[in-house]
Amino acid sequence: MMAMVVAAAAVVVVVMVVLVVVVMTGERVILSNCSGEIVCGGLNQTYTRPVLCGVHKECRSDGGVSTCYCQEGYIEVNGYCEGGHAPVRVDCGGGLRGNTGSLLSPNYPNIYPINSHCVWTITTDPGTRVTLTFNAFNLEDHVDCIYDALYIRDGNSEAASPLTKLCSDTLPPPITASSNVIYLEFHSDGAEDRSGFLIQWSADVDKCAQGTHDCGENAFCEYAVGSYRCVCNRGFRGDGKECQPVGQCSCFGDPHCNSFDGRWLHYQGDCHYVMATDGCDGRAPSYAVHFEMWRKNQRGSAAKYSWVKAVRVRVEDKDIRLEQGPRLIVDGKIVPQYIDGSRLSVVQINRKIQLTTTSGLEVTWDGNDRVNVIVPNNATNNTCGLCGNYDGDPDNDWTVGPACPMLTGKQTDNYDLFGRSWIVDEECSADCSETESPPPTEECVTEDKTKVLSYCNQLLETNSSPFCKCLKTRDADYLETLRVACVFDMCISTEDFDVKFCRVVENLARTCAEDDKIPIRNWRLLGLCPVPACPGNQSLDYGPANPPSCFNLDQVSTLDQEPSTEGCFCPDGLLKEGDRCIQREQCGCYHENSYIPTGERVILSNCSGEIVCGGLNQTYTRPVLCGVHKECRSDGGVSTCYCQEGYIEVNGHCEVNNTTRSNDSPVQSGCGQAVSGDTGMIQSPNYPLAYPNNAYCEWTITTEPGTKVQLAFSYFSLEYCDRTCPCDRLNIYDGNDFSDTHLATLCGTNITSTVPITSTGNVMAITFRSDSSAVYNGFQARWIAVDNNTAGWNDSSIQINSTTGWNDSSVLINSTAGWNDSSVQINSTAGFNDSFVQESTPSPSSFTAECQQVMARCAKRFWTDSLLAEGFCDTMRLFMQCVKNACPEAPSVPTLSPGQSLDTV
Repeated sequence: MMAMVVAAAAVVVVVMVVLVVVVMTGERVILSNCSGEIVCGGLNQTYTRPVLCGVHKECRSDGGVSTCYCQEGYIEVNGYCEGGHAPVRVDCGGGLRGNTGSLLSPNYPNIYPINSHCVWTITTDPGTRVTLTFNAFNLEDHVDCIYDALYIRDGNSEAASPLTKLCSDTLPPPITASSNVIYLEFHSDGAEDRSGFLIQWSADVDKCAQGTHDCGENAFCEYAVGSYRCVCNRGFRGDGKECQPVGQCSCFGDPHCNSFDGRWLHYQGDCHYVMATDGCDGRAPSYAVHFEMWRKNQRGSAAKYSWVKAVRVRVEDKDIRLEQGPRLIVDGKIVPQYIDGSRLSVVQINRKIQLTTTSGLEVTWDGNDRVNVIVPNNATNNTCGLCGNYDGDPDNDWTVGPACPMLTGKQTDNYDLFGRSWIVDEECSADCSETESPPPTEECVTEDKTKVLSYCNQLLETNSSPFCKCLKTRDADYLETLRVACVFDMCISTEDFDVKFCRVVENLARTCAEDDKIPIRNWRLLGLCPVPACPGNQSLDYGPANPPSCFNLDQVSTLDQEPSTEGCFCPDGLLKEGDRCIQREQCGCYHENSYIPTGERVILSNCSGEIVCGGLNQTYTRPVLCGVHKECRSDGGVSTCYCQEGYIEVNGHCEVNNTTRSNDSPVQSGCGQAVSGDTGMIQSPNYPLAYPNNAYCEWTITTEPGTKVQLAFSYFSLEYCDRTCPCDRLNIYDGNDFSDTHLATLCGTNITSTVPITSTGNVMAITFRSDSSAVYNGFQARWIAVDNNTAGWNDSSIQINSTTGWNDSSVLINSTAGWNDSSVQINSTAGFNDSFVQESTPSPSSFTAECQQVMARCAKRFWTDSLLAEGFCDTMRLFMQCVKNACPEAPSVPTLSPGQSLDTV
């Protein structure tokens, strides 16, 4: 097959030849004998599906031509099939004009017919934009919308740039075109049908296009529904009305670095290097950004090529390390976030870590290979390192650094010497000879270079690329450097072609959105990269770099608040915590400027203990708990659980060193092991942080003979590709062998309501696998032993009886079932401690309604979620802290009515 670029509606339109037929992007070729149809997805990518014909049409071969013909009794009129008194409905397709109106699926609100095909174009007045608002939406669901779907494009034909592809019963958000014309196409297949959709359209005035905005001279106007936004240009920061210049330097790929003044450096090393720092005149630096490079066979590349492995930032007395994953380490402690309002904040949002200081330094790390550094305008002529001196002159950026003291301060055109002179690594010594290594070759060692050049050229074509709006703001030299970087990165890796090309495209998308402030929405619909599945009720979109979260409560963010970051965002009113959206009152704790989610821990320096968050900003300390074959120690300033001597860490768990076991059956510890007992907990590697790529874990759970194993999930979030879970998955088996009866395969999110899962005997086997693509926060599950007469995790009836105060240890817990349902009864004839002890139980009505609600929430949180994991004493302590903090006047625990649901309180 061959490909060529055709400019149409500012999108990549790829023509391919299938046998002797030319197929445009979005078009199809019906195979002989109607056995299927080949559809062009663009960029020389095709897929096959069953033939889709319209209403009253069927596929058949006639005179050697296989296509869709009208069924018997119908004739074709203007592209539709009419017959008898059943013409095509006027509400199924057509050209619609006007500034307001509505359209609906065939037969709405009744079910739409099978094999429907409807096309609408909507045109409003010039100078306006069409906005679609969905009043009802219900189509057959699929992760790729391969059954029934509504396609919406930004223009007047199917060749226009795609805005979205919709299916399911979730009401979509409003959609706005970039002009006064929008194209809609509806398909249904020959199977399951639903009630369809009702859509209203309106015309919105585009003040940006009219020039009736008040954006500053160093800003551009970006349309917003009913309004507009002023966005500072690349190299500026501000509110869009007033924009101040900043310096911006980025490194990505293997790596390619663009300095503050715009000079490119392609340097291969395997040490630690100064990326940017101040104090270049001999004074003590206030900040320093270093990065570590590696020559690991991480992506199947030859050993001579390097990638950015980690980033280290020093701000005054703080030592901050940003690692793969991403993982954040502050002063030797692994933490999810770090907030010091007087100096700096480090937030982890949408799988990126972003560091900002009150002085204007910004560092962004994507957890893979891309790092971006921004310095304020007052740093001009006061930076040095691989990012240059920020004086506006790219020609003098390559100043020899202190690792070559005899040449320090001199200018060089030797890229190799320049790179080596900024080594800051005790294990590396700089070669200060002026011998220059040959520049990286463009020769392809793993791919057909013609194919690579074709893909890279199409991607960076300023007239037809999906990123053309962004690319047109760059000069020819910059675009040529991007082309060289694209070819180089594609040619040295042995990864699957689509995987590495997706990485190149994602880097370009980030450059456009984060550096140029030109987010290109819906580019993933072209099939260039998979569309990430957002957990829970979040939606994939572009939003601010630091959206509302538990980590930035009451903080004034210095990060750019324009929609420049692609990610999963919460609905209005909810806060982000990792990959969850929660209410404000569900947020965790702050300890020494770091945030700890409820129920999670931070290990103290020197392994002296770990701080655990009990919720409602209450913490307690306990000894460090590590997994099997692990021990807590400080290594390189980081206190955490490491593998014991004789073991090595593989995919988050510890394997015997020099093992000869296969990857499909690793030695299990921490990440999978044989466990037994009446209760216990398992979790994915690194939980609650993201699990690693290519992980494999095995567990077997054994309870007492005569009992069954019942497993319930308190958290679950794995990558979802489709209903067969081909990407990341958890398999559960009924027995002690992984070939026994299969109970379940789980992936995605929001599955906790579909479990618990119960074995038929006293053994359950579990495997967890992750692939090499997206990673999520994993899972946490608890098991209990149940017998045939016990209800288990559902329909729980928990009764806690105490004849003394809560501080006394003679407390009895009786449970004839499990923990999930919330029929909880708590009775006490005393108070929480000696100062509250009373002779009799006061009436619940003597407490305020607010106190009763607080106690009920605390009871649910800690008796249902923590007891098995933390043990009774720790759970009691958490429960006491929770109630006493929120309702200190409460003399005792109220009695909840039997059967009362705490979810309603």
